[in-house]
Amino acid sequence: MTRRRLLARLAALLLAPAFALPAFAQETAPTPVTLDEAAYAGIVRQVIENHVQPTADVFADRAAALRGVLADACARPDPAALATARGVFRDTVTAHGALATLRYGPLLDDNRLERLAFWPDARGLGLRQVQGLLASRDPSATTPETLAAKSVAVQGLTAIEFLLFGTGAEELSVTGEAGTYRCAFAAAAAANVATIARAVADGWRDPAVLALFEQPGPTNPVFQTSKEAAGEMLQSAGTALELIADHKLKPALGETAAKAKPRLAPYWRSEATMPVIAAELAAVAHLVEASGIGDVLPADRRWLPKQIGFELLQAAGAASRLAGPMERLVAADKSRDLINYLMLTVRVTRVEVTTDLGAALGLAGGFNSLDGD
Repeated sequence: MTRRRLLARLAALLLAPAFALPAFAQETAPTPVTLDEAAYAGIVRQVIENHVQPTADVFADRAAALRGVLADACARPDPAALATARGVFRDTVTAHGALATLRYGPLLDDNRLERLAFWPDARGLGLRQVQGLLASRDPSATTPETLAAKSVAVQGLTAIEFLLFGTGAEELSVTGEAGTYRCAFAAAAAANVATIARAVADGWRDPAVLALFEQPGPTNPVFQTSKEAAGEMLQSAGTALELIADHKLKPALGETAAKAKPRLAPYWRSEATMPVIAAELAAVAHLVEASGIGDVLPADRRWLPKQIGFELLQAAGAASRLAGPMERLVAADKSRDLINYLMLTVRVTRVEVTTDLGAALGLAGGFNSLDGD
């Protein structure tokens, strides 16, 4: 898609009473190519080797680093240790954002997706549970083994964020009973996250897991064909983009500044909302590139994955420029305009991924990214 065509789509969206994105995509969707199973298998293999495994490894490494710095911070509480832990936390959640775009495989086993980050939580269930543990100082929240048996809402990154950035977080920088408990809780959650992250990374190198994606057939309980596996990966990319536009940005932005709800955005306390979104967008762009999809399309259609990657990286750059508290970003006219641009661009690009690219690869089955998710 040319830049002019993208802008035309955005203009149409701005003028339309509703976002009828599939209609725009269907009007310009390329005629599908005929691929054999070997071509689809190649896409699946390249996605796993070039994108999924490295992405899982990075998150596992970042989570291990967070576990280490929180253990150190608990041993020697002071403002510098807290600042370091907060910085490593932000690094960890951006790496998690990239991983969370891969909503299939080991990440979905054992409720790992929810255990790593309990979001959305519009009713504040997780917050109430974390605050309840802080009030009662339940010792079972201070060891990773016992914490892992508790609610998914209190054992992951969203819980750690409140412990590091929420009300009372300053207790972590001084010696005292309240800070000691809070830090032990955060350290246990970080250790739990690191364990889950390593399990996901190891899972993506488990021959039994790889066989589900790379050896489809009548005895495979997940995929009958490599085409199905490739379609699942493309659908997950669409899911990630839909979540960004319609579940992370739209509710926080609101129709007007007066109706904005910035605290519905993930990681607003740590001011990591936009860095995480930037990481997610860059991850989807990398997946499209790493898949080798362009190599199996005819020469006159290879512009499509390249254009998708370009648009996603442009959107990631826009997200990176939106630094600071979400309360300020959704209130100021300039940043609201940029968030609107970002949201519209992501919506259009989602359709290009799930409809245009899907059609070009012969994967267009009318799937909607969040259906059945």
